[in-house]
Amino acid sequence: MKRHLLLFTLVILLLATAIAPPPATADATANRPAAPAADPIVLASGNAADFDIAAPKLFWRDLICTPRPPNLAAAAAPAAPAAYYFESIRRVATTGSELRRLYDVPADAYCGEAGGGSLTSNLVADADYLYFTTADALVRLSTAANPGDAAEVLSTAVRGDADLAQVGGQVWVLNRQGGFAALHRVDKASGAVTFALLLNGGAHDLTAATAGLALGARTLVMWREGGTVNRYNATTGGVDVIGLNVTHYTAEGQVTTCDISGCTATSYVFMSTGTQIWRFDNGSGQTVLLYDTGDPNTTVAHLAADGENLFFFEVFRSCEGFVCQETGTLKRRGRGTTGGADALLIRPGDISFPVRQLRHDGAWLFWREASGQIIRFPKNAAALPVVNLRVTGLRVVQSVQDAANSVPLVERKRTFVRVLVRSDGPAVPNVRATLARVDDPAGQVLLPINAAGPRITVLPIPDITAVEQAFLFELPWTWTTG
Repeated sequence: MKRHLLLFTLVILLLATAIAPPPATADATANRPAAPAADPIVLASGNAADFDIAAPKLFWRDLICTPRPPNLAAAAAPAAPAAYYFESIRRVATTGSELRRLYDVPADAYCGEAGGGSLTSNLVADADYLYFTTADALVRLSTAANPGDAAEVLSTAVRGDADLAQVGGQVWVLNRQGGFAALHRVDKASGAVTFALLLNGGAHDLTAATAGLALGARTLVMWREGGTVNRYNATTGGVDVIGLNVTHYTAEGQVTTCDISGCTATSYVFMSTGTQIWRFDNGSGQTVLLYDTGDPNTTVAHLAADGENLFFFEVFRSCEGFVCQETGTLKRRGRGTTGGADALLIRPGDISFPVRQLRHDGAWLFWREASGQIIRFPKNAAALPVVNLRVTGLRVVQSVQDAANSVPLVERKRTFVRVLVRSDGPAVPNVRATLARVDDPAGQVLLPINAAGPRITVLPIPDITAVEQAFLFELPWTWTTG
């Protein structure tokens, strides 16, 4: 084989990921060893469609395919299979407890059919009630309900496909119907409905927050239309645009911070636009850039702010050929314009990153994954250590090879590359590497073929003769000819 073809320039990419262990499950088992402080905990084990928090309780909605109950009359569904959709609303303490079912209702389709689901909005909760829409009404359900208890109709004027948000004594309803949407305010006590705005039918992602007396005592309602975030001032009736090209956002109410010079009230909206995070000030109307990943393949998603820190997932998309994977890093930073971000947890993804919601309450963060699990994680978790990893050598091998790669190579013979690596700190587990040839017109990227899988533990003092302490790649046939 012509030597210049095997001593071509190679690009080696090390992907070090401090991947969390499988989440533990929160339960009431006695004498169980406590999980490490930074372990993610599963509060809901699956099928959750959305959730809300009214401290100290977390509520979620399941849509479950269950056997058709024997008391369901055959005449009601003459061609029905033996399984049926049931919706359930459940509750658990945010600190972990036995699960409690509050509400069960047959959905409107059989398993495998489209259109299952009798609840037509997200859930919102306060200390006393859960609020949601059905096809017929906006209803509320006691947070202490039991299966069989009926939901109370709050209003039939708003119903069907909707986004809900609640603040104080009001439920805000973004109702979609016939290509249009309408924003209404519903009084929790009386059920009285007040029309606010007529909107585009694509309006979604509703949020409501209150700015206190220091900021003019106003309720602010926000929603997205495409990538545009709109804000409605319920006190003045004014509507304005506060963000463009937004992929995710989160709104705070009034936050008061005090130091030796006095106290300051703020009300911020944090918005992600691809690789960047922006902060909009509801008081001054100013927008400032807070953070940029600096990598077009790394975007920001699912923000949460608790008045002290901003939490978000940073999603890295990597592709090998036609196969792509998204991996998310949970990060924490201050709400100000200075400082970096600490990595707290890395959640490996699949074709798409699995996180769907991110919320906070008290000492915890909560998120829902595509699997339907709801995960709890401590906000004060220690930052993951940052360790430098180095490639210390390459061995291009057909049978045997020395450190100088001086053993001649034969064209059109099976060929392997060992990539030797080491850590400048402690051992780092779950590290993956890729190998590419910079002058390959096909742009092919290789994954390791190590017997234990594509990830290895990178050691500070590796044994270069140990096969599993280095990355092993097999070169494609086209790379061994010249």
